[in-house]
Amino acid sequence: MTSVAIIYFSGYGHTRKQAEAVKRGVEGVPGVSAVMAEIDASGNLPEDVFASLAGVDAMIYGSPTYMGGPAWQFKKFADASSKPWFGGAWKNKIAGGFTNSATTNGDKFSTIQYFVTLAMQHGQIWAGTALMPANKKEHGPNDVN
Repeated sequence: MTSVAIIYFSGYGHTRKQAEAVKRGVEGVPGVSAVMAEIDASGNLPEDVFASLAGVDAMIYGSPTYMGGPAWQFKKFADASSKPWFGGAWKNKIAGGFTNSATTNGDKFSTIQYFVTLAMQHGQIWAGTALMPANKKEHGPNDVN
């Protein structure tokens, strides 16, 4: 069975709702299981959860976008990932990410770019949404991409 870790920080609960939706989507694929790994308010994952990430096949990163980038708690997790990076523990895993902010714009792209860079540092394979962008005014802010 393919295993996916959804690693996220949620400041006010919005990102947790997104993570739960991602989990439902992942588990809707036959032969795939997902585990939620929530970063706490101090920017930490339990040691056993952090160690278990080396054994998953894919990692999906999530954080709210605050001031044009991921929350400091997510960045603390990312900084702590230098130990698995040094040993190549997360290399060749599929990676993806999600974010949200209080506004339609809110510089969310910068947070996604941060996740891509983190994945590249670990030698991961980034997977995007494969959704066409909303490119007409009538699409409005409710379009997914």
